[in-house]
Amino acid sequence: MTAGCIWRYGLAQVIITTLPFSAAPSGTSFWLAAGTYKPSACTVCDAPQRALSFSVASGVALYGGFAGNETDLARRDINRYPATLSGDIGLPGSNTDNSLHVVTITAATPQTRLDGLIIRDGNAGNEDGGGLLIEAAAAESSPTVVQCRFIDNRARQGGALCARAAGVRNPVASATFSDCEFTGNAAALGGAYYGEQAQARLTPGFVRCRFRANTSAVNGGAVGLFSQDTQASRGLNEPVFVSCLFSANTAANVGGALYTHNYSEYGGRGDSRAILINCTLSGNTARAAGGAGGTGIASVYTHGSSLGPGPVSITSCILWNNSGGSFFPVQTARGEGITYSLIEEGAACAGNSSSNPRFADPAAGDYWLTECSPAVDAGTTAPLSGETTDLAGQPRLAGRQVDMGAYELQTPPTNDVMVTVRDGNWNDPTVWSCTRIPVVSDTVKVRHTIIIPAAYKGQVKHIQYDPSGRLVFSTGSILQTGF
Repeated sequence: MTAGCIWRYGLAQVIITTLPFSAAPSGTSFWLAAGTYKPSACTVCDAPQRALSFSVASGVALYGGFAGNETDLARRDINRYPATLSGDIGLPGSNTDNSLHVVTITAATPQTRLDGLIIRDGNAGNEDGGGLLIEAAAAESSPTVVQCRFIDNRARQGGALCARAAGVRNPVASATFSDCEFTGNAAALGGAYYGEQAQARLTPGFVRCRFRANTSAVNGGAVGLFSQDTQASRGLNEPVFVSCLFSANTAANVGGALYTHNYSEYGGRGDSRAILINCTLSGNTARAAGGAGGTGIASVYTHGSSLGPGPVSITSCILWNNSGGSFFPVQTARGEGITYSLIEEGAACAGNSSSNPRFADPAAGDYWLTECSPAVDAGTTAPLSGETTDLAGQPRLAGRQVDMGAYELQTPPTNDVMVTVRDGNWNDPTVWSCTRIPVVSDTVKVRHTIIIPAAYKGQVKHIQYDPSGRLVFSTGSILQTGF
């Protein structure tokens, strides 16, 4: 270790220890004080040194966010005291000599835990999983990852994270990721996450996670999935994403946010199928082969047929303003497996819409819904499976029905009243919560100083005022009410 302290808490005391994560018995917890930890340190990093990683044994937990004097886990603060596991072991700032994998986990139970850590700067080169590599072969490997940030990791597949399950015994890998962030990671397939199975069950869960500004040199800017069974045994590669945000991810070819590939089209029995519930996908980019300026192809791209209900299941989601469109192939675009969702191009099936979702400020990365959003109260609770909070950790059900997308509007719409969101001119759409100028059928509430420009004529049904709201009339301006 190059910085910080590691201690184990047990029996009401703090014990300083040098026990490696890989050799610790199940049930051991390591508390990491603020600092940067590296699996190796070298001036000229050769292959054996780059191959070193933080290998975490089954049942062992790593917690970050400590000043170094706590005796209670609840007193940690992961933002004030960040604990970073870094693969930048060689020349600082150069990733060519970085660790292949920062953290590795094999055959782990759900009690194996990474909590409150920053995992960054892994570079797997022609291997997979630069930040975290999870493997299941002869046994289950299902660790729990909570409040971790994966930043600037690189790999052939799965820049930040790769989960693989393969073997004749049908192993299971069902890791869970809660409240995690994947930012600035890169790979050829699956810029942030890549999942691959063969004769196995790979069923990770991602809840309240953010995938932002990840890139793929080929397919799957944020997520790539692949099933490659060729024998009679059928495997399953089925990640579930609940209340997750995919934004500003880029694929050089197809699948700006998500790419699935089923080997079953070649005679095997693999099944890759992504399930998205209450997710928002916006601002993702996919370009067809040929470089800049090529035709974009799909934020969500599915290749090959799925043996299950379909290659993607989307419920209560928003897909909007993605370069290259929302879906490919056409069978997905028709709406199969897509319900109670807002899709820019439209989609058949129950509860779908193609109206502008009216995000608060998408240019600034703010994908909260405004009061006039058609996504408010337009989702369905059916598939939530006990998840009760949105991406911000607030109650998922705040109105008559759940909203579409990753965020739940916490203030129910006030009888379709348009409200001002800042000072400005009456005829400026950005002044109003619905990002349009009020019309004769609208009831409006003025909460700010609003100027009616000279010679402008406005009409509304009713007008209300907050104590801080006022109208300023210019020469010749008229506002008619009472319609």
